[in-house]
Amino acid sequence: MEKVINETDDKIKQYNVCVSYFDTLQECSFSCCFPVNVKPPVIVSADILKFPRTEYICGENFALDGIEAKVCFSDNEFLLYNYGENEGLFSSDVTTLNKTGNNEVEIKIRNKYNNDGFKYILTVIVKENRLVSIDIGKNNEGDVYFRLGKQYTDKVFFDHFSVTKHFEYNKGMTHDIKNNVVFNFEKLQYLGNGSFTGVLYARYTENEKTYYGEYVCDASGNNRIILLTPLPVSLTTEKAESVNISNLAQKLKSANITYKVRYQDNTELTFTGDVFNNNTYSCNGVTYTINCNKNSIWLDWKADKMDCKETSLEAGKLYIEDFWYYGEEDLIKSVDFKNEKTLIFESENIIPEDLSSYFSATVEYITGCKITINGNQLNKSIDKENKLITVSYNGLKFQHSFSYSYSSNGD
Repeated sequence: MEKVINETDDKIKQYNVCVSYFDTLQECSFSCCFPVNVKPPVIVSADILKFPRTEYICGENFALDGIEAKVCFSDNEFLLYNYGENEGLFSSDVTTLNKTGNNEVEIKIRNKYNNDGFKYILTVIVKENRLVSIDIGKNNEGDVYFRLGKQYTDKVFFDHFSVTKHFEYNKGMTHDIKNNVVFNFEKLQYLGNGSFTGVLYARYTENEKTYYGEYVCDASGNNRIILLTPLPVSLTTEKAESVNISNLAQKLKSANITYKVRYQDNTELTFTGDVFNNNTYSCNGVTYTINCNKNSIWLDWKADKMDCKETSLEAGKLYIEDFWYYGEEDLIKSVDFKNEKTLIFESENIIPEDLSSYFSATVEYITGCKITINGNQLNKSIDKENKLITVSYNGLKFQHSFSYSYSSNGD
């Protein structure tokens, strides 16, 4: 025979086989050649000697790493295939395992000589990867400032912090959370000037279960949460009974005037007017300054520090408009009464029904503020004997009398 068939040839090939015969009696030889088609051996069986991983978490990809098989061929030959050296000869019909419980995975072992192969069914167990906790991490270096009582959007929190899921299995796998998170603060250590170190809590709900996480600072004690004093939102004042309000602007700085400032977190600060130094008082990270114009009196306020959202120092005004705490009569400087129509009536028995429209008044307060009062807000009394109409405001303290007369037809 001229050629020995090589079993490693991986395709169908045609060989020319020659058979020779030599006749020793006649001392002659005969030869015959003919073509032969040779196919590679096929796999007739395969045994898995080492299995790949057979337990997974729902959502993981199936992996063939570690598989080793003994493959028997039709020519009674057998070979050992392992994934490390023969990765291309193994494949599966599953990429991602998304169903919990027992899953059947079809593994195909390919013939190294051709595309023939052998299929093996492997059962793997897929477990639900339960969420067990959440964690809050800080995105950037440095302390971050929030203001007590102020409302912040989720975006502000996520700009500074990340909230991460942690699972029962495969603990190295995490997922960031961006929805269904509620944040809130708690004060820890007082730093002075109205500020505290704080802890940030996150509450996350998934599948009707609630998980909690918290952040205070990093392991070295840096990257803290600083909770600044809340901002003021309203002001009320009270006076002692003995206070004479003849000069309110000065009395505002006396011990007999009490201020109550309410903040965004519904806490209150109470102080008296004698704490002002040159019209200014600072407390808990906010500075208050007495100011006024001809119309009103107020406290200007300004925060000493900015929070993470502010681009400039917060500031505002708290108007001292609650004059009724003092009694309005104490705050009125003068009342200017006017008659708007000629006071001539037809007869003493006929007084116009619209008498109120005949009068008005301008009230000036000690702050310089002036308001106009119409006749409906004025008290009126008529002295027919002396032909006088007396108009008053705020009891009898402010009043004025106007003369009236009758027309010729009424005399």
